Amino acid sequence: MFHTARSNPPMAVALALCCPPQGFRLACAVYGYFRWADDIVDTPARDGLAVQRFVRRQDEIIRGAIAPEHPAERALRWALARPSEGPRLQPAVERMAQALTYDAQRGAGPIPAAELQAQVERIGDAFVGAIWVCSGGEDQPSEPALLLARAATATHMLRDRIEDQALGYCNLPQERFGAVTPAPGPALDAWLTQRAVEVDGWFAEGLAGAEAIQPARTRKLVRLLGQRYRKALVGLESPRAHPS
Repeated sequence: MFHTARSNPPMAVALALCCPPQGFRLACAVYGYFRWADDIVDTPARDGLAVQRFVRRQDEIIRGAIAPEHPAERALRWALARPSEGPRLQPAVERMAQALTYDAQRGAGPIPAAELQAQVERIGDAFVGAIWVCSGGEDQPSEPALLLARAATATHMLRDRIEDQALGYCNLPQERFGAVTPAPGPALDAWLTQRAVEVDGWFAEGLAGAEAIQPARTRKLVRLLGQRYRKALVGLESPRAHPS
């Protein structure tokens, strides 16, 4: 939902089908905001200091410390001000903002494995936290739902690896590849294959436990998420595949 700046018609349809009208409006507001913010953070040849100032300002807007100015900021504040849903959306929004802040400060080379996993969890947990609230999910996202969202995020990172590197991000573990983005070759292919197997295991475990999610529309939405992105993972023709 938030990881990529590209449009996502299948997910939009799933949200429209599985969310009540108010929930769908909230999802659109949050999605639109993070798509706009992500485009700014991911601008090629961006000014690093300007991007860092931008994410600091967004942190203040999310906390309600300053008034929004851009339409996307105003839409987000509208969502967060909803009496019933806003407080439950706040943690997901803050989690995604943390992911943007990390991207605004990171270097261009591989990152420590622990930071790679942390970024997967920030994005995945924010994603499922938002759709959980917007679809009327009970309590907090379940462990299977979190696992599926993290698997979807890791799949994005595998699929979009070349594009991300062009934007100045390398979602590969520093312990395996050192400080410089590796050239294509057997070592990179071996890790990508290993990672795909690992992520597919997350999908399998998450889908196996998704049956207990309530209510039914939230269960349907989370399962659609898992099934769609698992199909995308399996559809990568090779470790070097880069579908459009």
